[in-house]
This record gives sequence, structure tokens and C-alpha cells, in this order.
Amino acid sequence: MRFRPIVLLLLAAAWSISTAGAQERIMVGEDIYVAAGEDLDDVICIGCSIRIDGKVGDAVAIAGNIELAGEARDAVSIFGWIRVDGEVDGDAVVIGNRLEVNGKIRGDAVSVLGGMDLGPGAEIDGDSVAVLGGIAGKAAAKLGGAVHESEALRTVAVSGAVVLFLLLVAAGLLAGPFITFVAVAILGEQRVETVQQTVSQRAGMSFLIGLAVWFSSIIVPIMMFWAPGVETLVTIAFFAVAAVGYAGIGLWVGRGMINSNGVMAPALFGSGLVGLIQLIPVIGWFIAWPIFGLLALGAATLSGFGTSVDWMLRRSEAEPVPRPTV
Repeated sequence: MRFRPIVLLLLAAAWSISTAGAQERIMVGEDIYVAAGEDLDDVICIGCSIRIDGKVGDAVAIAGNIELAGEARDAVSIFGWIRVDGEVDGDAVVIGNRLEVNGKIRGDAVSVLGGMDLGPGAEIDGDSVAVLGGIAGKAAAKLGGAVHESEALRTVAVSGAVVLFLLLVAAGLLAGPFITFVAVAILGEQRVETVQQTVSQRAGMSFLIGLAVWFSSIIVPIMMFWAPGVETLVTIAFFAVAAVGYAGIGLWVGRGMINSNGVMAPALFGSGLVGLIQLIPVIGWFIAWPIFGLLALGAATLSGFGTSVDWMLRRSEAEPVPRPTV
């Protein structure tokens, strides 16, 4: 296929966002309209749709649609549809939805996890590709390149995605409780209880210290690149701190759900619930993971692996040993 890689188009979109000029139109959450007679370099829309009656360079919509009645050099939509009634000089790519062509595409037409609808006047000079989807209207359209479609594999792919998701859910529900069980068995219930109290009493400070720990885990191996094995040691230490912190987080969450004076049962239940929340698309990935993760790192560090709620504070406030006088 001759169409440019999707990654390059997305990198171009990111570059355009950072260097936006007068001939570019970039919006977040608000639709873009390019009127007839307008000539823009690029239009990029995130969480919104684009209507083009004029002429643009690259048109990129993320979680939005593109309706093209004018001209565009390339058109890319992720989780939105594209309707081409005008002309695309390059490629038209849709991911997660359908591509409708009633006009002309001089490059390739690609639909991933969707399909393609070709009108009677559709012209595609390049390849017509529908990954896990079908192409309707091939007989009446004018297609200059190869035609690839895989509608028959869509059911298999969807079933595989469902199975993979269920496996991830099972792993999330089992991995957290298992790590918590090991942490409680090694540290003892009292130390895990102390980590939980640290999260409860000093959540803000735990979050900030967790952010510092995470940042240090990236910077230290870079600064000590000359020392062999540093990256491995930092990684092991990072996961050890995270495991202890997640045991405390699990107990913190589980205590609010299970009325128990013990540690193991609410800690295991809370760890499983935290793992399930972190698997939720978008909310779990971009909100729950950072919050729970940084709290876990910070609480374990602040308490000295469950030594005391104020373990780090007491060390930082300790008076220095006076120098001997001559």
C-alpha cells in the first residue's frame, strides 16, 4: 500500500499543535468549520468534528468526525467517521468507524475496525483497504488500486478482544490480592496497618512524595548510566515500594467496604477492587492509576515501609549532631 503510516500523520498533528500558526485551526471540544474560499494549512480537532467546504492541508479528528465537501491533502479520523464528498489529494484513514466516499481520493482509502461505503460516483486511485470490515458499493465505484477487506475475520477479532479483556480483568483481580498477600506475610499486619494509616492521615503528602519517588526512578538510572546494574536495582526497589504501598492502599479501601478488625481480608478485598477500577477505560488508565500508584509509592516511603506514620518527617526534623569544640 502506498499510503503514509498513520503514526507519521499523528506525529504531524502533535507537531502542528505545538507550533500552531495563523494558517492552522486547532480546537478541543469545539467543532471546526472551514468555509468555502478559506485555505488553511492544517485543521486538528480533539473531541469535536470538522466540516470542510474550503481547502485544507491535513485534517485530523480525534474522537470526532470529518465531513469533507471541499479539498484536503490528507484526512484522518480516530473513533469517528469520514465522509468524502469532495476531494482528498492524499490518503483518507479512519480508525474505529466507517469511511464513506462519494467524491475522489487520489491516494489510499483505509478503514480499521469499521468498514467502507462507496457511492456511485466514488473514485479511489490508490488501494481500498478495510481491516476487520467490509467494502460496500465496489461494483459501482471506480477503484484504481487493490481492494482488501476482511469482514469474515471481524467476528473472530471481536471475540478475541472480549476474551483478552476478560483475561485482563481476571489478572487485575488476582494480581493485586496476590501481591498484597505476599506483602502482609512478609511485613506483618502491623506494618501494613501503619501504611494504611499514613494514606488516611497524610494523603496529600503521600501523593507528592510518590510523585518524587516516581520521578527519581526515571532520573537516577539516567544520571548513573555509567554504573552497571543500577537500572535493575532501581526497578526492583521501585516495585518493592509499590507492592508495600498497594497493600496499604488495599487495606485503606477495604476497611471502608468490609467491617473487620483484621488486616488480611479487607486488604485482599480492597486490592482486588483497586485493580478492577484501574482496568476501567480512560478513567482507570488516566485517573485511577496515577492516583493510587502515587499514593502507594508515597505512603510506603513516608512511613518507612510501615515503621511509623511520621518516619520520614522525624528523620528530616532531627537535629544534627553538634560538632565538638576545640
